[in-house]
Amino acid sequence: MQKPAQRVRPISWWWALLAVALVASAVAVSLTVMLAQTEGLHGALRATARIDAIKTALTVGAGTGGAAALLLALRRQWLSEHTHVRQEVADAISEFDARERRITELYTAAAGQLASDSAPVRLAGLYALERLAQDHPDHRQTIVNVICAYLRMPFSSPRPAELNAAESWEQERVVRITAQGILTSHLYVGGSRGDDASWPLNPSPQEPKFWPGMELDLSGAVLLDFEFTGRRVEMATFDEARFVGTANFAHAEFTGHASFDKAHFEQGRGHFLSAWFGGSCQVK
Repeated sequence: MQKPAQRVRPISWWWALLAVALVASAVAVSLTVMLAQTEGLHGALRATARIDAIKTALTVGAGTGGAAALLLALRRQWLSEHTHVRQEVADAISEFDARERRITELYTAAAGQLASDSAPVRLAGLYALERLAQDHPDHRQTIVNVICAYLRMPFSSPRPAELNAAESWEQERVVRITAQGILTSHLYVGGSRGDDASWPLNPSPQEPKFWPGMELDLSGAVLLDFEFTGRRVEMATFDEARFVGTANFAHAEFTGHASFDKAHFEQGRGHFLSAWFGGSCQVK
């Protein structure tokens, strides 16, 4: 939440009158003191001293007025800088709001494409979400959640026998494998591994597409030939998921909680060679 802008109060006329009174007082006091010092002088010497007193008093007045003018100039400078800062803040807020609105529009449009009856449109929506997440790290987890939610949608793993149904099934299979690939491609850590003491591994500089700190909820999802080798995820839930075909978690890194409750591997097992669990792992 933004702090309320500080209100700049205008200078009151009372301050202007006070400044005039201050200058007049300085002149009067100086003149009185200087004239008092001429008492006792006579003739031309007294006249000269009184003229000098008047000059000195006027000089004091001019100095006082100059100080007041300097203060006013400093205030104008401060006000100008303050106004500039306020404008910069307002511009930054406007730019942020415009950026967030644009992201929301792109996100809404891409997410809406996932509901299309056309497989190419659904694919386009997935790739649009991927690009949006790559360009805007703050929105990655939200987009990962949307893709996971798509994969949790019901899907019959046996290929139907009826021709039209089989064609739609094949198209949806391509879409789902693409969705899986988008998730797993951005969870690949890369680099080379030493012994277990070197884990978890830092992302390789050659992997700029790595999305750190992601959480996956694929509970109840039907996952096709799921390839998670060398991937890293913060938390993962695969409760009651169905792994159709291969399910490879070799060298995967689960830095937080991982759950495979009632997960079903249709080939009988999943491959977890050298998988690393930094938190708890729940399997029933």
